[in-house]
Amino acid sequence: FEDIPYPLKAWLLGLVEHLKTLSTTELMAEGFTGKQLGEEIDRRRLQMIAEYKKTHNVPRN
Repeated sequence: FEDIPYPLKAWLLGLVEHLKTLSTTELMAEGFTGKQLGEEIDRRRLQMIAEYKKTHNVPRN
């Protein structure tokens, strides 16, 4: 992580904070359990990453 340029580190930390907003409790309330819960978490995380990339430009070196 030390070798990553600061702007990219900041972007990655922002992405991680964004992903933390995904609530497994809410997904469980929607009826997801077991394997389906894991698959839904993966699906939503990928969707969140795509949305984050659209609104926050990935820094280039």
